[in-house]
Amino acid sequence: MQEFKLYLETRGSVHSQNTEFLAYYALPYVTKPNEHPIYRQLFEETWRNSVVLRLSKYIDSVIQPNGGKIPHLLNLVTKPNVKQDRLMRQLTVCLNKFIFIVQNELSDAEKRATQSQKRLTRLQMDYQTLISVTADILDALESTLKGKSLDSSVMQKIYSRLVHSQNNVSLRVNHQNSQFNKTSNNTFGCETKEILFGEEKPETNGNKPNPPVGLYWNENTSARLFELNYEKIKEDIKIMSDRKKCYLLQALRWRLTKSKVSQREHCLTSFVRNDILDLTTIGSIKDVDIKHAPLLYCLKSKHHRVREYMARFINALASLCRGRAYLSQNSLVVEILIDEVRKEQDECITRENFVGALQKMSLR
Repeated sequence: MQEFKLYLETRGSVHSQNTEFLAYYALPYVTKPNEHPIYRQLFEETWRNSVVLRLSKYIDSVIQPNGGKIPHLLNLVTKPNVKQDRLMRQLTVCLNKFIFIVQNELSDAEKRATQSQKRLTRLQMDYQTLISVTADILDALESTLKGKSLDSSVMQKIYSRLVHSQNNVSLRVNHQNSQFNKTSNNTFGCETKEILFGEEKPETNGNKPNPPVGLYWNENTSARLFELNYEKIKEDIKIMSDRKKCYLLQALRWRLTKSKVSQREHCLTSFVRNDILDLTTIGSIKDVDIKHAPLLYCLKSKHHRVREYMARFINALASLCRGRAYLSQNSLVVEILIDEVRKEQDECITRENFVGALQKMSLR
């Protein structure tokens, strides 16, 4: 009753002009309203039922004014929309793929930033060393101009410091250039001129033949790599001969192994963004077929050369941090590689590349 009284005092002025409700304004001030002749009916069960019935009819008339038409908001909750659900699933897949790519790019950017910071620190140390050597040389030159005799041991010490500094720089440069080659399980150290379907010629006199001029990938520093049509690659490899499949897989691998560092990052990013192995679309071993994953299906080819060049390509991907992240996003890759290793009974290049790829993926 106190709540009803508070309602009349705060918001009761809205209904004060209606004569139908004027009698209820005195209800909070009646001592025994259930015995009062005017308000006695409010406490009877019949009055309560009539109010509930009127309220129910009013709600029905508001919610279903047009003969049972359900509001659109209610339909969105109660009736599933197949088209919208499919779009939402596709959007979720795209968002997950985008998040994965951004995370990989962020990880690689942080790694490159750390390497750049280390390189900057080394350059600063080399710079300080060169400044110190230059100062000693100037002091020795000044002493010579003044007519003082120059001890040979002083120049020998300066020369030793300078040579030692330059040797350290050369060793670091050579180490950086060979680091990528060492992680490829000797895949990138193969001869430049490969014979796809034949035996390699033995070396004579124990010396490796000199590669012909212009055979190196992207030898011209001004050349740039063009974008590939990955959809066309996936479609054409379905109908290619085994020999052409090997050429294609070798070309894709060479985009990683024979390009400059900046171009290599661009190529690998392009591979991941276009999902070259269709890892985001396959969910089970049964999906690995010529239709859903044409490049990955090359691992199951009947021709041993196709399997070998596909194994080389996967090994090249696994040699790079972002490549390992791309391969590891789908656990089926590990299962397929293990299965192929078990199938290769003899020690061969294909088996070595499979094992090398698995070893590198275990680093992630």
